Amino acid sequence: MRILTVNVPHPAIGSRASREHLPPLSLLAVAGPLIDAGHKVKLIDGELDALPLDEIARRCMDAAPEAVVLGHSGSTSAHPIVADLTRRLREAMPRVLIVYGGIFPTYHWREILDAEPQIDVIVRGEGEETAPRLITALQSGSPLAAIEGIAFRDGGEAVTTRPAVMLNDLDAYRIAW
Repeated sequence: MRILTVNVPHPAIGSRASREHLPPLSLLAVAGPLIDAGHKVKLIDGELDALPLDEIARRCMDAAPEAVVLGHSGSTSAHPIVADLTRRLREAMPRVLIVYGGIFPTYHWREILDAEPQIDVIVRGEGEETAPRLITALQSGSPLAAIEGIAFRDGGEAVTTRPAVMLNDLDAYRIAW
């Protein structure tokens, strides 16, 4: 599957004060296992260049992904930007799968799924094992209810699955790029 990971820009002082770029480690941690599972994964780092949302949306459309995976280490302050960008992406690419993860969506999955119909699935907790399982299920049409550590809509209602088991050996997962 063609997967695009997107790190959105956000105005939090922690991102601007250091004058250094903090890499999108969570997205890179999820991208490694996705690449190892045979998917074609690209990254748009909107934080690195402080890209406007219109430019990020244009780059997403140019990439023609089958799935867009978004997250941010500053996920609480970045959430309004993710919501805005995903609305734009849904309008421009109605069939793309939109997956969202991070600390904020992990704990606010119900509110997000209720308020943001353009977001298809939320990865709750660590994504190194969950994301490849999710993408495989989405590709094959397998039931999402069998995947631990996600939230999605079932019959229009936001539902969650059992929490995924916490990773014991982070060295077993490679960081992409």
